[in-house]
Amino acid sequence: MLIVHLSFALTSLWLVSASDFRPGELNALLSIQNRATQQLTEESETTKVAPPEKVSFCPHFCGSASAQNGPGCCVETDGGMKSWASSNTNRDQCEKSPHPSVWCTGGQNPWPGTKGNTLMKIAGWDCKNQEGWHLGGATGVVCDLPTLVAVGVDASRFTDPPLVPTPAPTPAPTLPPAAWDLVFDGYKCTGQVFGTSASKELQGKPRPSEQTTEASQYSCEQLAIQRQHAFYQYHAGKGLCVTEESCFNRDPIVAPGWAVYRDDNLWPLKERSQSCSNKRKNIRDVSSQMECQQAALDRVKPNTNEADPATYYTWSAFAQKCRVSKKCKNKPERASFATYEIPR
Repeated sequence: MLIVHLSFALTSLWLVSASDFRPGELNALLSIQNRATQQLTEESETTKVAPPEKVSFCPHFCGSASAQNGPGCCVETDGGMKSWASSNTNRDQCEKSPHPSVWCTGGQNPWPGTKGNTLMKIAGWDCKNQEGWHLGGATGVVCDLPTLVAVGVDASRFTDPPLVPTPAPTPAPTLPPAAWDLVFDGYKCTGQVFGTSASKELQGKPRPSEQTTEASQYSCEQLAIQRQHAFYQYHAGKGLCVTEESCFNRDPIVAPGWAVYRDDNLWPLKERSQSCSNKRKNIRDVSSQMECQQAALDRVKPNTNEADPATYYTWSAFAQKCRVSKKCKNKPERASFATYEIPR
């Protein structure tokens, strides 16, 4: 911008009679103009664009020899190509097409004796030899390299640097709210640092469910889903989380600040220390309460494939026992068992 204003100022000054200036002032203005002109000339001579990439005919249209991996290549007049096995039959078919094409071998050379040796004009390739310059695109190959000289002026020294805006701070991501149902407020399922659940591999022995420090209740809930646990207890003030497979097999413990949540997709609790059925045919092999509930939904009529979902299921997280049934006979069971009924 300073160069433009300076030139305009100098031009305007010459419209005024030279007698209006003292000799020293006039010489100073001429000196400034001469230095600016010389500087622009030097900069324009030093900013030249490098020549484009030199390319060969067949690799330009067919790719490198390693990419072709042996097959021949038929280059059509529109610059498209077909990769065929390198044989006389395919070569003849390529050259005798309605629009005669150029046949390149797998070695990326035009087949001897064909029009490829003279490199007929194809898709902008207007050469009499096998090399040209790539100027971009399938039609951008020329033999006579034009003289490309770009004149640029670096005006950065005459202008103020651009203002770099201060980026706005990235807001912390907002986690979605937890979705499970609150079952006990001011209570927890276990007073241990590690919750307990059951595992077939440990033959019913307690399996630790490690207490975890989480940043949010949502994170605690996701951990319970990952572990396929039906419950978690969470302390919002301390960010403490314990996931549990079962919580209805014992009385909750009074614990201010804690709360117990249950998977809202599970059926409602019907009764604790109870089983709806003890029949062998109703037993299902599952590893979590959610799988037991799904087994109840997947029930079919005996000896058929007709869907007949169960209305109840009995589940023990400690014993890893699951039974599904259409009716519930309210049979007494151990404390770890409980029955669940499909929502009405």
